[in-house]
Amino acid sequence: MSKTLMAMLQYDSWSSHYDDQFMRQNKYAAPREAFNAVAARTDVARSNLRMLDVGCGTGLLSEEFRRANPDAFIAGIDLSSGMLREFRKKNVANELVQGSITGRLPFHDASFDLAASTGVFELITRPANVIAEMSRVVRKNGLVAFTSPHNWFDRPNTLEKYTPSLTALANWIDRGRSHREAYMEHAMRSSGIEPVETRQFIGYQKNGGKAPYQLYIGRKLDKS
Repeated sequence: MSKTLMAMLQYDSWSSHYDDQFMRQNKYAAPREAFNAVAARTDVARSNLRMLDVGCGTGLLSEEFRRANPDAFIAGIDLSSGMLREFRKKNVANELVQGSITGRLPFHDASFDLAASTGVFELITRPANVIAEMSRVVRKNGLVAFTSPHNWFDRPNTLEKYTPSLTALANWIDRGRSHREAYMEHAMRSSGIEPVETRQFIGYQKNGGKAPYQLYIGRKLDKS
């Protein structure tokens, strides 16, 4: 069985209780943090806003944008049919696509005002490719935002302590990991995105501990 298929099956089995585990039990903060960072830099309430949720899962990030803007066009892509099934129940997105985010995204160049991703980069060994695709589908001066675990997650047993299910999944796919800030910002600049904010926040809490994450947000350069 391929690693991609194993990852998809793991999330399919997790989908029905994902929201309860992360949002309520673990106080998952990444969607709200990413939304707030974007909202501080663009008008998220404008009627023609187009937003892409990359690795959308059950739509936790998209829900933040929908609450702020009932008229926005929101699209999402995710590999897991189970996660997308839960997302569809919420009637939040205008378009949902099942597919991998590590190849070419099935969207036109410059077709979104912003592309955002939370809870995904810890499962990706080569995030530069994903960042480049997020940049491609965003218009000039648009925003790209994403979260990634802080390098504290590289310490032995840290990931195991907080998310045993995620650890098993990460091991299947060459172990997802934290990514160094310098690497991530270099990947952004190489893709035509100028970083405008990088900061640490508490991604979620479990077993008496707090899991630190990094938030990255950048603006696509207008090179014309």
